[in-house]
Amino acid sequence: PALAKILEKWINHFLGIATTITPLKEINDPKWVWHVGLDASATEILNSLYNKERVDEATLSRIICLFKLDFNDPNTVISQIRGKPIYLGMAMNGESLLKLKPQNVIFNLPLNPVS
Repeated sequence: PALAKILEKWINHFLGIATTITPLKEINDPKWVWHVGLDASATEILNSLYNKERVDEATLSRIICLFKLDFNDPNTVISQIRGKPIYLGMAMNGESLLKLKPQNVIFNLPLNPVS
């Protein structure tokens, strides 16, 4: 949960948006609509899972952690996403290294435009 709290503070600091982020063991959501990989490997794996592509066990084992992000104010996000969770993931690359890019969560959230 410590990393989840850091990500919540990161989002609030840079975007002024309150979120609740909780750790997950897996994503089991037939209505999955949005995800953000916190690194290139997680993005690739999550994209494959989202597109219902086959992902082998070796690739799945590279996932370090998964999170569910909920916006405290649902009006913060675009209407198509409102009320639905955003999934976050972190994974090792093929060399078992993590190349974390926390800025991905800032730049890839489906936020309403600010006027």
